[in-house]
Amino acid sequence: MIYIVDVNDILHNMLGLNESDLHTDLERQLWVLVKWQAERIEILERRVVELELALAKALKNSSTSSKPPSSDI
Repeated sequence: MIYIVDVNDILHNMLGLNESDLHTDLERQLWVLVKWQAERIEILERRVVELELALAKALKNSSTSSKPPSSDI
């Protein structure tokens, strides 16, 4: 199951931080990096689901279901 979340909410809830609490350039850079990583993870999780569905579909052929052989990929 994939959860769509707001990275700012996660950081606030886990760390007690808001973006306005960041004072140094390093803190702001790390904030941007964590946000980017969270967004990338979300994209990759969606891709994994797509690939799992495609694999399940590919594995379901006439020898593993009641589908006719003509429906095999």
